[in-house]
Amino acid sequence: MKILGHRGIRQEDKTKPYQNTLEAINYAFENKADGIEIDVWLSKDKKLMVIHDDEIKIHSRSSKIKITRSTYSEIKNIDLDRSNIKSKIPSLQELLEILPENKILNIEIKQKGIAENVVEEIKNYKNKNNIIVSSFKHEELKTAYQKDKNIKLGILFDSKDADKKNFLDYLIKLDQEINSYCYIPNCYTTNEKILKSDKLKFFWTIKEKEIDDKIVDKLAKLPNSNFITDYPEILISYIKQNLNTI
Repeated sequence: MKILGHRGIRQEDKTKPYQNTLEAINYAFENKADGIEIDVWLSKDKKLMVIHDDEIKIHSRSSKIKITRSTYSEIKNIDLDRSNIKSKIPSLQELLEILPENKILNIEIKQKGIAENVVEEIKNYKNKNNIIVSSFKHEELKTAYQKDKNIKLGILFDSKDADKKNFLDYLIKLDQEINSYCYIPNCYTTNEKILKSDKLKFFWTIKEKEIDDKIVDKLAKLPNSNFITDYPEILISYIKQNLNTI
């Protein structure tokens, strides 16, 4: 079982590093996470930036610019001030430079039309085999596959989609088209055929509530089950003490 830190970590505690920063990523690794999940957008001058939203104001009180309309230099001048630990918006290149070779990196594509940029960015990474590219925008996964047939792709979907009548047929067809590496379902997915399939699965996003309500206990019993969590340190400790599956 593998545990990935969601955006490195994503916690409300202002004494902890802020999400999708190098500090958050290092925090996840220091707390024994097997890898991390991060989000990317493309800047005006074609630099992949690690951040969840195009609008920077969601993450910083000091700026209202957008990633897609700003240059790398403009973005790097912004302070992320939602935590007591001041930090900057990193580029994907900066992240790859500090990523340990044995750690998993799940790159979620947030923006339409940037799959080729992502594939190009990671093609020379020394341990590309540990990188998963995922997206809710499944056309991006198709583009990534056409660019590199060996890339590991994760089909990301919500529980509302998974429980629709024809979703499983759609999922199987997409899976065959892109030869996906894993499914990335919401942890509240109830589609039994998906849950019990032998496909590698990374369930998102585990918060303390999902641990306390025993959702983790249920999902951990499924075949090829792994987790993406805001609280890697808490989830890892819980699984070791209660489930003994790590």
